[in-house]
Amino acid sequence: MRLDEYTKLDATGLAQCIRKGEISATEAAELGLRAIERVNPDLNAVVEVFQDRVEKPTASDGLLAGVPILNKDLSFSDAGRLQEMGSRLAEGYRPSFDSTSVKRLKSAGLNIIGRTTTPEFGNSGLTENLLTGVTRNPWDTARTPGGSSG
Repeated sequence: MRLDEYTKLDATGLAQCIRKGEISATEAAELGLRAIERVNPDLNAVVEVFQDRVEKPTASDGLLAGVPILNKDLSFSDAGRLQEMGSRLAEGYRPSFDSTSVKRLKSAGLNIIGRTTTPEFGNSGLTENLLTGVTRNPWDTARTPGGSSG
């Protein structure tokens, strides 16, 4: 599958392609990574990519099995992964548990391949902070994507 084909699919369409064997979960994650690499230098929207989950997607039998997504870096704890909430105060924090939301995402089969920027603790209408910088709007990089999570 080409990147332009991938970007035209929503999660259910991509899940259907994975179930039919038209694309593997690893290929879907790699395409997700390529999309991030293409736009993130201009947008600064993705704080971190989980390379291990790109190379070896999390296994699940859920409805959306193998579909890559990004996790909002606020209250969605992913056990062992950084959760810094856009704050230098939380820099380096790694929760030891999955939040209920993350458990549900994973049980649906979604493969969390990284985390996105947020305003510090989600407390601003602008997605910018001292830890990760300013996030830009994909339709007009002179503008903000807004808050609480850009």
